[in-house]
Amino acid sequence: MSQQESINQLINSLTELDSYLTELSKILLQEQTALSDKQIDDIEKLAELKTGLTQQIESAECNRVNICADLNILPDKKSLGKWLKKQPKIIQQQIAKTWKRITYLGQKCTTQNQINGIMVAHQQRFTQDALSILRGTVSDQDEYSKKGMQENKFSHNIIGKV
Repeated sequence: MSQQESINQLINSLTELDSYLTELSKILLQEQTALSDKQIDDIEKLAELKTGLTQQIESAECNRVNICADLNILPDKKSLGKWLKKQPKIIQQQIAKTWKRITYLGQKCTTQNQINGIMVAHQQRFTQDALSILRGTVSDQDEYSKKGMQENKFSHNIIGKV
């Protein structure tokens, strides 16, 4: 395979990653809405979409790494930057623009996924606290009596005593 064909494959691979990350970003925003609205069916469907898309991203990333190996480039930003300096201006601009967008989308997806994870953890804590009240059990001891002693935060709830 010629170097130009490898460069074209690299550009196509980066474009593919851009497309997948754009779609993942949309799914993560939809997931946030579904989490906020407690739409369980939507959350499950979005999780399946997210899993499939993540697999496609991993495959595209492996492809990009292999193409970089064919071009004798380490698949990191620094090595790509050094290699780009030796390429024609049009290739530099096209790859740099796509790489910048991929980096931005990757960071955006990471941040959104962390936000969604926090929302899931919060909902899990809420559910655990509600179950603790209903069961009359407590996992936290975070309130203090008049004597300054820790006591169960649910010990005074009627439901917790039933």
